[in-house]
Amino acid sequence: MSKKNLFPVLLIIFGSFLEVYYYAFRFYNDGIPVWLSIVIGVALTLLLAMAVNQRTWAIVVPVAIYSIMATSAGQSFSLSEKVQAEIQEESKNVFILEEIEDLESQIDWLDGEISRLSAGVAETASNTQDRAWWGKYVKADEERIENYRQERRGLAEKLSTLRSGAVVHSEVKKPLRTTIYDFYSDLFAWPADWLQFIFQTVLSGFIALMAPLGILAIKKPVEKPEKFDRWKNLSFVGIRTGKSDKLLSKEAFFSFIKKNKEDFTQNEYNRCLEYAIDRGLVKRSGKIIQKSIDK
Repeated sequence: MSKKNLFPVLLIIFGSFLEVYYYAFRFYNDGIPVWLSIVIGVALTLLLAMAVNQRTWAIVVPVAIYSIMATSAGQSFSLSEKVQAEIQEESKNVFILEEIEDLESQIDWLDGEISRLSAGVAETASNTQDRAWWGKYVKADEERIENYRQERRGLAEKLSTLRSGAVVHSEVKKPLRTTIYDFYSDLFAWPADWLQFIFQTVLSGFIALMAPLGILAIKKPVEKPEKFDRWKNLSFVGIRTGKSDKLLSKEAFFSFIKKNKEDFTQNEYNRCLEYAIDRGLVKRSGKIIQKSIDK
């Protein structure tokens, strides 16, 4: 691959990948399996590429329009999945925070009960005689205290785990922006839906143009014209005589051809010139780069 074709080829590769990617999102959200969505995307991308290569504009235009619409929808589906994931994560965090509050409430109640029972035991069993008299009641309260403490330890461990895994959000005074389009909407006071539609459609248009432009930009090898050697022999006269480093003017060339009654058309001359430029023999300005007449 020549250096001239490097960027067009890269444009074709990346443009086709992006198109297939958003095509796949579009068809997958129609309930089509992932593998089949990718196959359809590849097929449509190849159809557009072949139509451009064959210059079949009657196919290029409708397929390009459909590509813009489909890949724009694919971007919307991709964004909606991201937003949905964020909403689910937010709901999960809210649930965790509610569970944390409930555990804290239970622990506070247990602390209160443990303190109340401990105070009662201390007051009732202040001496050995009282303890012997109220023994069974004291023992029951002490067992309850121990059970409460065990329950509290379990709740405290669960609370610690929830706190370490929870994403705690500070209280906000206005709804969170879920996408960049909400930011633009606040900035320009335009509806977020319309901003999303405009941005995604424009991007889809650029994506749809990438592969076709890459195909059109590829420089195909120029075949050597049949009369190139004759053209070169006449056009490089300045090099042979050492009087000029430029091609013989087109007027002088055809004047000589006409004088010698040779058959040489304008199209043949142009093809010979393009071939010489493509091979790096001359510049488009007419200056000769390759000095040797034999190369």
